[in-house]
This record gives sequence, C-alpha cells and structure tokens, in this order.
Amino acid sequence: KKKAIDIINKHKKGGMSQARFQRLRKGAIDHFLKDILEDIEKLFLKEEVVRIIIAGSGNAKTMFNNILPPHIKSKVIDIIDIDFDEAESRLISKAKEIALEDEKETSEKNMSRLMGEILKNGLAVHGLRETMDAVINGQVELLFVNKGYQIRGWICEKCQIVDSGVKDKCPYCGSRISEVDVIEEIIEFAQRTGTTIEFVEDDPRLAKLGGVGGLLRFKT
Repeated sequence: KKKAIDIINKHKKGGMSQARFQRLRKGAIDHFLKDILEDIEKLFLKEEVVRIIIAGSGNAKTMFNNILPPHIKSKVIDIIDIDFDEAESRLISKAKEIALEDEKETSEKNMSRLMGEILKNGLAVHGLRETMDAVINGQVELLFVNKGYQIRGWICEKCQIVDSGVKDKCPYCGSRISEVDVIEEIIEFAQRTGTTIEFVEDDPRLAKLGGVGGLLRFKT
C-alpha cells in the first residue's frame, strides 16, 4: 500500500502536459508491479505458497496478473475489486473467505478423484496397511488423513517397521519397540518423500475407507 501511495504522490499532474503525465504514470505503475512481483518471487523461495488472491481497484490487478510467470499464476484463485482506502482488516477477512471456499472445493475434487481411482482399481490406495506401504515406498502423491484420526501402534527401534496394535518386541527381528501413533508415523514418512498431505474433516467416504488413503504417482 505504501508503494501505491508513493506513485500517487510523486505523479500528480501539476503543470505538465497530459501526454507526458500519462507516460510517467505508466512507467511508475510498471515499476510498481515489477517491485511487487519481485517481492512475491522472494516469498516463493522462502515458503510454500498454496493460494494467491489479487486485490485492487481499476486495471492494475489485471495488469499484474498478466505479468505473472506460469508457476505463480497457477496459484491465483481469484482477482477481486477493492477500494484503495478499504480497511486492511476487511481485505484480510474477504481473502480468508475466498481461500476457505477454494480449499473446500479443492478437497471435494481430490476426494472425488480418489473415489474414482479406487472404483477403477487405478492409481489409489486406501486402508491403513496399503496406504502405509505405499507411503514408505514413495508412491503416494497426495495423502488423505481423517482429521484427528489416531491409531495406537509400535515402531521397531532397529528395523523401523511400523504396525498397529500392541507388541512386546518386534515380530520380525526381535528388537525393542516403542509405542507410537501409527498415523503420525505415516505422516512423517510422507513428509520425507515429498508427499502432499490433506487433512479431511467430516467426510464419511474416507471413514469407510479406513480413515486414510492416497493418490499414487505410480503402481508397483
């Protein structure tokens, strides 16, 4: 917002010709948009950006969208009109509403895709054992987990085998085991293999599938 105010203050028409004023104004706007783009590119290097909402008045927001490189433009979920003097709190509130709605739509599309792949025996797994094996093998592109879902289990301190239930020692190598939440272990494995994780809330379809499932990169 400060950069936008600077443009207004520095490029008031005064006594200059209309043509010169318009040239200077266009140059200032172009420079402003490039500055903002640089800021966003730096943000992309530091953090994982999931969604972008472009807000503003007039044509500037469309101009900005047009100069975005493809990898950034693909994250834009909406372009909205908003007055320059609009309160920042209202802008943030509106952006949250849009982001939440987009999140719900994306989640529904992903769940529908999972169900479709399962029905045709395609690139999908479900249930604890199948999903965990696929995650460990690096096969899972998108992991679905019922929000708040937990399963008591164990991990072998030597061979790192994970399973549900209660054991005194590892049934595979006889070593000591530690009690764990199996779902947490699956999530940790997923994070190590670059898997996207989606926590699903109040969806009976995933509950019927065993609380966890995944869309696969490949089948073995």
